[in-house]
Amino acid sequence: GKSVLVITHSVDLALKYADRLIAMSKGRIIADAAPIDVLSDAEVVREARLKRPLRAELCAIARRRGAA
Repeated sequence: GKSVLVITHSVDLALKYADRLIAMSKGRIIADAAPIDVLSDAEVVREARLKRPLRAELCAIARRRGAA
């Protein structure tokens, strides 16, 4: 298999194409998981100063309500 490393601030791009997302803050890794899992973690989103796409925001709401 082949891997492609993309470094971006576009969470929409990461959500659409990536199988894995590594979020960093202050030079350290704070999350390493599937993009939807990283973007659904409010603490990671806050600490990494990310802006969640609508899809991730809806998933986070569903998880809080026990639907996912």
